[in-house]
Amino acid sequence: SHEKKFQDLKNEIIFLIFISLHHENISQQDASRLWSLICKSFLLKIFDYYLLAKYPDYKKYFFILGLGKIGVKDLNFTSDIDLIIFFDSKNSPYDIFDFNKDIKKLITDISNISPTYFHKIDLRLRPDLGNSFLITDIDNAVDYYSSVGRNWERLAFHRSQFIGGSVNLYSDFLFSISGFLYRRSLDFYAIDEIKSLFHQKQLSSNLD
Repeated sequence: SHEKKFQDLKNEIIFLIFISLHHENISQQDASRLWSLICKSFLLKIFDYYLLAKYPDYKKYFFILGLGKIGVKDLNFTSDIDLIIFFDSKNSPYDIFDFNKDIKKLITDISNISPTYFHKIDLRLRPDLGNSFLITDIDNAVDYYSSVGRNWERLAFHRSQFIGGSVNLYSDFLFSISGFLYRRSLDFYAIDEIKSLFHQKQLSSNLD
């Protein structure tokens, strides 16, 4: 089956990276970066496998943002993959409810420990828009980040990368929330948070 072949390929690649690392042909940093890039390619192929037949030009109306370890290309073999899946419901010919349903099946299938296991896909870093969707409407996200976006979400964006989909949608989205990403001034709340981080660093040797 396709799932068995995919799992075998994944295990073979992990084995090759591990052997290269064990024999010091590559560094730990290079191994993590290589696995991050491979997983990025795997993800895009998985999305195509699930979505292309029903949504032939879906890539024009969505993009995937990778955060955390995959966002900085430091993924290890057991890391969760933190994603936000943005969808342009205003211009898309596809119904957001149908698209979300198929994304939910996709995520469920590849997140379960089974012959189709890939990595745990974590979507909890998406903005809280007060609905149960796994996908995030772009216009609603712009309103969210521009009004109630939090500091940890700002920091998460600065440890992120474009995974796939429409690079134009991605660029336009970043421009729309540039005021959130790059603040022109600091209020007392932001200053207190910075002081708190420095205080935690002094108390803990584990916090980088």
